[in-house]
Amino acid sequence: MTTDNSMVINSTNGVLKAVGVDKTAIAYISLTALDDSVKAIKIDGVSPNKATIESGQYKLQRPFGLCYKKDFQTDLSKDFLEYVKSKSAKKLIEEDGLLALTNEKEYKAKNIQGKLTITGSSSLSSIVEKLAENYEKLNKNVEVEVLSNESLTGLKNVKDNVVDIAMISNKLQDESLSSEIFAIDGIAIIVNKENTQINDLTMKELRDIYRGEIRNTGELR
Repeated sequence: MTTDNSMVINSTNGVLKAVGVDKTAIAYISLTALDDSVKAIKIDGVSPNKATIESGQYKLQRPFGLCYKKDFQTDLSKDFLEYVKSKSAKKLIEEDGLLALTNEKEYKAKNIQGKLTITGSSSLSSIVEKLAENYEKLNKNVEVEVLSNESLTGLKNVKDNVVDIAMISNKLQDESLSSEIFAIDGIAIIVNKENTQINDLTMKELRDIYRGEIRNTGELR
């Protein structure tokens, strides 16, 4: 939920740039996209990182999934999903600061060829691009194109048979589609680096900010 005065930005880079120049801004991004242009704050005294996500101490989490139409799946899309869920992909996923939800099976490359198109949430684009690059190395006759926009656009493209797979950063609600959850992401709450007043928020304070019930830092404890 956001207030009428909120600025809605649909790309991660756009959010980072906006917070980087606005000393009063507060926003959220994927933990995988966090860089030193902004400051991540604690929530209920807990910093966002892989260890606190895995332990459950850091409560702001969301699933990273790849969505598809069962009746539109190709051998190539099935094989890519098999790779993403394999032990072979685990290291790449966890190097990106995510908690991998993979199985213990090693991926074995097959004699497969073709082009795979993936679009959707920009929050997933970094890790999916890395997975795609490694998958291409393992399968020399395969091309994987990853385009980032937002989850809803990706879902529409999958439903319209425009792309093979959509990247989504929330729980799939559409029962006509299927998804594979391959990782858990931490949601980092960020402020401008020069903001010295906000270093830690409670979950209640965060909710109240996004509900518009807290409008300035003087209302924070």
